[in-house]
This record gives sequence, C-alpha cells and structure tokens, in this order.
Amino acid sequence: MDRSGMLGGLITLAPEPLYNWYADRTEVWNFTLMEDQQSAGLVMWVLASFDYLPAGLAVIGFWLNRLRSNPQSGLHLTLPNGAKY
Repeated sequence: MDRSGMLGGLITLAPEPLYNWYADRTEVWNFTLMEDQQSAGLVMWVLASFDYLPAGLAVIGFWLNRLRSNPQSGLHLTLPNGAKY
C-alpha cells in the first residue's frame, strides 16, 4: 500500500477526530466531524487504490489472452513449494 492509501486508512479508522479545529466547517455538508473525517479518509484510500488498477487489468488481460491461445492449459496456480492447483 502506498503512503496516501495508508494515510487514508488511518484517517478513516481513527477512533476520534484528528482535526478538532475543523469542527465548525462540517455543518455545511450536514456531516458530523467524524463522518467528514471518515469520508475524506475513504476518498484518499479508494483513490490511492486506483494506482494499481492498470497493473491488475494488465495481469488479467495477460491471463485471459494466454487462456484463449491455449484453452487446454487452463489457469493453474503454482505455489512456492512446487504444488500445483
């Protein structure tokens, strides 16, 4: 996990408000201070995970292309100890 994802997770899961000076500004959105903090943390957390989306799609595309070119091979998982599933 990258730094912004970790920071987003910490902000989202914090047990108490981290920025008390911000308390009077949350009423504009009709949020409590904790709801505002948690939603901001979720935005950071989710958007940070989009960095991995292209790589994940490339891996899935590679697997599907390999399966299409050789249907008998199937998708097999080989564990570090050499066992195949």
